Amino acid sequence: MRNVILIIGIFLFITSCEKSEQDVKYPECIESQINEFIDNYGVQNPRSSVKKYNYENQIVYVFYKNNISDEQYTVVDEYCNIICAFGSIAGNNTCENWDNAQYIETVWTDNR
Repeated sequence: MRNVILIIGIFLFITSCEKSEQDVKYPECIESQINEFIDNYGVQNPRSSVKKYNYENQIVYVFYKNNISDEQYTVVDEYCNIICAFGSIAGNNTCENWDNAQYIETVWTDNR
């Protein structure tokens, strides 16, 4: 009987630790961009995403929309102030030392 209670307790502990998409909080301006994207664009392949980085000792976000073949990616802070931009065939890059940016996590992926 004790083992059954232990197994049930472990199961409940493990399942209660899962994060749902509703638990994830983005900066408000990032969430607005995500909602606007969902309202205006179809599903992209590869899936669009928002990734968080540490760039020059600042937390920044990049929205990979994947809906434009020659997209320039804009790097923004938590208030959506533009920090710099990189990408595109033209090679426009205002992000000095972007190669040193440290990827933290993907904070959103379009799961439609």
